[in-house]
Amino acid sequence: MSYRDPNSTPSPDAETNTSSSSSSSSSSFPSGGLCKPMGVLSSPSSQYLIQSFLGEGTFGKVVKCLKMATNRTVAVKIAKGKDLTPEAKNEMEIMEELRAFDSDRFNFVTFNDVFVSGEHVCLELEILDMSLFEFLYQKPHRSLALDEIRPILYQVSVTLQLLQSLGVVHTDLKPENIMLLDHGKQPWRIKVIDFGVACHVAQLELGDYMQTRHYRSPEIILGFPITSAIDMWSLGCIAAELFAGALRHIVQTQGHPPARLMYRGVKTRWFFHYRRKGGRRRWRLKNVQQSGETNTSAGQFNSLNDIIKLKPPRHLLDEDTAAETEDRQEFLDLLKKMLHLDIDRRISPQRASSASLHHLEPPRSKPPEQLLREIQL
Repeated sequence: MSYRDPNSTPSPDAETNTSSSSSSSSSSFPSGGLCKPMGVLSSPSSQYLIQSFLGEGTFGKVVKCLKMATNRTVAVKIAKGKDLTPEAKNEMEIMEELRAFDSDRFNFVTFNDVFVSGEHVCLELEILDMSLFEFLYQKPHRSLALDEIRPILYQVSVTLQLLQSLGVVHTDLKPENIMLLDHGKQPWRIKVIDFGVACHVAQLELGDYMQTRHYRSPEIILGFPITSAIDMWSLGCIAAELFAGALRHIVQTQGHPPARLMYRGVKTRWFFHYRRKGGRRRWRLKNVQQSGETNTSAGQFNSLNDIIKLKPPRHLLDEDTAAETEDRQEFLDLLKKMLHLDIDRRISPQRASSASLHHLEPPRSKPPEQLLREIQL
């Protein structure tokens, strides 16, 4: 769910399988109900003048409001009725838990208040600019440069550090759930949104199905034990997509998961045969017809190593081209760690944030202190 200003450029509909909401950037109001232009929501401390409709999801409708007590524009999520859905209750509980932490430091959407207006539970949140998906759609080649990707990875990794320390998993990281604060004044300042399907690691069970298709980790697909590392996998997929388009099939780009995990996967045999070859028994990937899977992600490369082979941007000077090549190798090294098939060897959020900011040095024409100023941390 995008808590965005409808005056920003809208995005086309994006198909998702397991999203907690269906995003909408239309500023038109749905017929009937509480969300009416110039309607008023009331809390004990303020009235909220409804200005525009932002979208609708599992929790309910989201509207842009003027908070009369402070004269500030905010986003308000309005529950569908007085009885909250399990997803809505879950989001409120997670947001209340996160509320104890600095949302600007840890890069998640600011939760201001919860109140009841009439028979509807409402959440007041900060209003943001546009999603990373929407921003990417405006770019000519649907991709970003490494020095643009780097601060995004750093900030989301910091968010994941906090979530991991709380034992919380977001479970639905994707470009639609990463919002830009103000792409004009703060180009790469982002916040993570939509905790509607977030949960505690202790609640996860073997075989649970979650995450949006293109960002779904192998442990979810194959039914391996689930940890917070599924969020890092999603972030790795986002990083690859931002640079060069969506990944193709995991086995094409990454190879097979470790055999010790394959044996434990409750869904392994949905996708793999266990056959003898050359005197050894080994897992073999089924073909498309056998597994029932379709090729739904079209990427520009079949292997992560192909990132190095992509042509550098034409505008780079010779000296910057050499720096770009070095940056790509370092980016590739980080990407492989984020997308490691072995969950025990996948990079942690803490190490990923360090690598994003320090090991992936900016192009020589852009010093680190300038990068830090840009993301305003």
